[in-house]
Amino acid sequence: MDINKIFETLKKIKPHTWVSLVMVILVLVNYTLTAMGKPIINLGEEEITYAVNMILNIVFIGFAAYKNNSITEKAQISDEILYMLRDGKITKEEVEKFITDHKSPDVPTEDPKVEEAEEVKEEAKG
Repeated sequence: MDINKIFETLKKIKPHTWVSLVMVILVLVNYTLTAMGKPIINLGEEEITYAVNMILNIVFIGFAAYKNNSITEKAQISDEILYMLRDGKITKEEVEKFITDHKSPDVPTEDPKVEEAEEVKEEAKG
């Protein structure tokens, strides 16, 4: 991926997404510092459990932050569509029609609502 494209994508991230990411980072740093608060590394069962839990929390929180915030260009575009729907600039039917018109026949949809909408359209035609 081109570095300029990455910077362009980062510039488009909304302020609330940045705040959310900063808060996640602060929580992770705070959690790590709390875990590292002991001057001697003690490798008892309790400490190993704590360390494993810390690592799992970091991984899962990081993954959740990535999945739940609009970091990629596609996620930012989907946010814009969501905002347009919310603000009444486009309708649900327009979005469904766009999906139906541009869906690849080789890639099945996983959303049953889209499949139901297509079946209703087919029934209406015939």
